[in-house]
Amino acid sequence: MVDIARQVEPAAGLRRAAADVMQALRERTGATVSLLYPATDGAVVLDVIPGREALPVDIYSGCVMPAAAAGALVLHPAAAPDRVHPARRAAIDDEHTVPGLTCYATAIMLPDGGAAALQITSTTSHNATRLSALALQAAARITDRVRSAR
Repeated sequence: MVDIARQVEPAAGLRRAAADVMQALRERTGATVSLLYPATDGAVVLDVIPGREALPVDIYSGCVMPAAAAGALVLHPAAAPDRVHPARRAAIDDEHTVPGLTCYATAIMLPDGGAAALQITSTTSHNATRLSALALQAAARITDRVRSAR
């Protein structure tokens, strides 16, 4: 599965467009930063940059995030619409999926009309929702890069 995830790219140039933006977001926040794409039962992690703190779960390229995880909710909001902010195309997961874990995710709009998601993850002692503005800016930057790469 990991080898397959390394080869999959929902939009040409997405990984390249996201790489340094994700690294900069991780440096500014210390949080784990993940790039996700839709899957049947949630979302699959395409790339991840580990944060400064240990998380209570492993997040790695190829792992499947459950439907109620923030990154999956951005792509498929029906699993927990009360935790989705439709106008921002963003979602929050504060310990709903994993105790002690907080996530904030926002959409990356792809040229074909689809979406990927950018997710920041940390422990509840460093609540990810307070980093929402930085995540939204990073996702917008990636969206612009992917669209201009066409």
